[in-house]
Amino acid sequence: MNKALLTVLVSVLFYLTQVQGQATVYDTRNTSLGQVKGIVNQTSYCREWRGIFFAASTGGNNRWRPPQPRTPWAPDVLDATNFAAGCTQVHHNPDVPTNQSEDCLNLNIFAPSYCVPGNCSLGVTVYVHGGTFDEGWNEGPFDLYDGCNYAQTGNVIVVTINYRLGALGWLVTTGTPQQQLNGNFGFLDQRAGFQFVRNNIQNFGGDPKKLTIQGESAGAMSVGLHYVSPNSYSGGLFRGVIMESNFNGAMIKTLEQARILGDDFCRDPNIQCFDLATKLCNADCMRGKPIQNITQAWKTSSGSALVWILDNYATLLDGVYAFGPVVDNKEITGQIVDLLVNGTFDPSIPMIFGTNMNEGDTFIYYEEYPLPPEFWQEFSLLVWPPDGQSVIDYYKPQFPPKEYPDSRKSISQLMTDYMFRCGSQLYGTYISKRGGKSWNYRFDHVYSCSYLFPMFGLPEVCVNLTCHASEIPFVFGNTVPSLNATFTPDEVVLSQRFIDYWSSFINYQDPNAKNDQPYWPAYDTVNRYDLHISTPTPYVEGDSVGVCGFWDAMPKYYHY
Repeated sequence: MNKALLTVLVSVLFYLTQVQGQATVYDTRNTSLGQVKGIVNQTSYCREWRGIFFAASTGGNNRWRPPQPRTPWAPDVLDATNFAAGCTQVHHNPDVPTNQSEDCLNLNIFAPSYCVPGNCSLGVTVYVHGGTFDEGWNEGPFDLYDGCNYAQTGNVIVVTINYRLGALGWLVTTGTPQQQLNGNFGFLDQRAGFQFVRNNIQNFGGDPKKLTIQGESAGAMSVGLHYVSPNSYSGGLFRGVIMESNFNGAMIKTLEQARILGDDFCRDPNIQCFDLATKLCNADCMRGKPIQNITQAWKTSSGSALVWILDNYATLLDGVYAFGPVVDNKEITGQIVDLLVNGTFDPSIPMIFGTNMNEGDTFIYYEEYPLPPEFWQEFSLLVWPPDGQSVIDYYKPQFPPKEYPDSRKSISQLMTDYMFRCGSQLYGTYISKRGGKSWNYRFDHVYSCSYLFPMFGLPEVCVNLTCHASEIPFVFGNTVPSLNATFTPDEVVLSQRFIDYWSSFINYQDPNAKNDQPYWPAYDTVNRYDLHISTPTPYVEGDSVGVCGFWDAMPKYYHY
């Protein structure tokens, strides 16, 4: 049947059901674990299945183990009409779900309205949420990760997944060979989600051979790590990567570093599973503790200033997260830049990567009070020895004291360049050197409803800036009517640009394919092209040549 005619018929069906009292239209599909019953969304006109479990509960004996197979629910039909629980976490920001559980390895699938069984074979993106590996879930605050608009407008299948967080997802401890923990459980959860999608997405209108993994912030670092993890990139698990705001300047902790925090957790009065005589932690002992004890110890250990200093003593900038990925020499086999230099990736897998204009401000301005104008120089000497003076010499003309009386702004720019912008471009550089293709962007539009950002936990300065995570509403095409957060006409066009570029990449491995958006040249090591995604029109620049050339020319790209 002609796709356009089918779309019209589906739309007529929606109209009739709305007229008749908006009766719910269900859509049941098969998975390897049993059937799932989703709904046809009569507002956004897409098909969605929410809360599909892809692995067993991570509680009890499964705590701190790789994700385990879930017992099939067949012959029962899983009700997939509502979002399921997010993974257990300890924070209270808006991106923290009220419904939490250790039985949290579930995902959501969104498909265009015309994707009735047998009618579609679309590209698929699996979205990994951010939150410093410590918070967040696959629905997002105010349904920000609802993939209906993204799927319907972009003609792709959108999947959003959960993974274990904080101490439950990334704990590393000492112990006997049977009892020590080597972390990266959240990383394994992500891969298990990718595998479930690959094995089942054909039943939802997706092509399992056209799978892209996409993430923002910690999610971007995650997909970037899968890109250089042989257990992930080999075997055709995914064929593209979209990396939004990866803080790739951060070092991945070693097992030795991560054990400092993990053993402190094990010694906590709420846990008491550390043998002072043998100086070893007992994982089985910890598995028997109530979840309330786990979360209290998580808060205490990750909030300890002394443990933070010891954990990050040699590389103070790397304390951006407490619990997170580690170099375990099995799943993550080295520091990212070393893996890129050594070619531990498949250059035939293309990538979109990029950052926002004011990434660093998002974090530095949590310091509420101004810092003296010269403080940024002391900061540089502290965190980049022995090359701190080179940093000062390069940036000093950019930060005249009269124009930058508050060092928070200067340090924010350093962090944007070093941690995010140039760190992310390392991927493009080494992909290009190996003959692969990537596309680099910078997002520099201030959202018309940015006054809401402090509600999402961002500092007040982000009201007037393009801070970390501010691209997400446009990527998903989602407004928040309950907060009167809408798009201006220019922002509607801006969101469509994101969706066009991203969906073309997902479907065709090229953001320029089959859309009418301005041409986006591929990244190369000479021009370092980036597409400034802004209003009213995107434009291409090579303005990273100088600043990222500076960081690349350091005796070593710092931390590595």
